Formats: sequence, C-alpha cells, structure tokens
Amino acid sequence: MYREIIVGHDLHDGGDDALALGRLLAAPSGAHLVVAGVFPTGIVPRGFEARWREEEERVAGEIQSIADEAAAEAEAFPSGSPARGLHDLAEERDSDLIVVGSSRHSELGQILAGNVGLGLLHGSPCAVALAPRGYRDHAPRELGALTVGVD
Repeated sequence: MYREIIVGHDLHDGGDDALALGRLLAAPSGAHLVVAGVFPTGIVPRGFEARWREEEERVAGEIQSIADEAAAEAEAFPSGSPARGLHDLAEERDSDLIVVGSSRHSELGQILAGNVGLGLLHGSPCAVALAPRGYRDHAPRELGALTVGVD
C-alpha cells in the first residue's frame, strides 16, 4: 500500500486531524510516518534575525515533540508556502502520500480544502488525503471504507 506518508502539521487542530488519519493509513502496511512542519521563509527585516531563528527553533521543537509522541520522524523546514514545502519534501523523499487537515472553516466532520490542501491537490508528486475537521476526536480504530476522488 504505502511505504512513506508525510503528515503536514500546522501546530493547530487540523494538524492533529491529519496525524490521526495518517497513523490510521500507515498501520495496515507499516508505512514510515513523517510529521512535517513548514515555517515561512523570506526576507527578514533587519533587527529581527534573532527572533526569526527563535521562531524556527520553536516550530522545530514542537514538530519534534509531536513526532516523538506518534513514534514518527520529524521534518521542520523553511519554505515560501506550506503547500510548496510539503510538495518539495514529498518529491525529495519519493513519498507515497501527503495528509493534511481540512480548512478551519469547514464544518465538524466535513472536508473542505484550504489553501494548503488546494495547493497540494494541484500538482502534488503523490497522492493527497484530507482529514475531516475534528477527525482526531472521532477516528475509528481501524481502516474501513475510503472514498477516493480521481481527476
């Protein structure tokens, strides 16, 4: 089924939803799970370099803690956009699947692709799965029916 699954985690509830789905999808095949956090990169205004480095370290530390708790590998890295960063990581690692959470604007239990999800759905180098909002609180113990959209 899958060899490697990347879970995009934004340090918010959507990331926890994606992690719950990623773990469920990884279990049947024993896929390697990678929890990835992307922090913005760009021109740092003069005088803010130290604060920027602190924020990078904070994000990397939180991603590492989440990955450790999930018995997964952690990847925290800079990119111009979360979707581009996850896309590049999946391409570099030759991953099979990227899992992200639904938009914060979606209804509980529903799927609505946000900017990251839409960015991944348009040109991702591998399959993309979107976790329903609130999935972490309602995830089944084992994989059941799956709905797949193909274009």
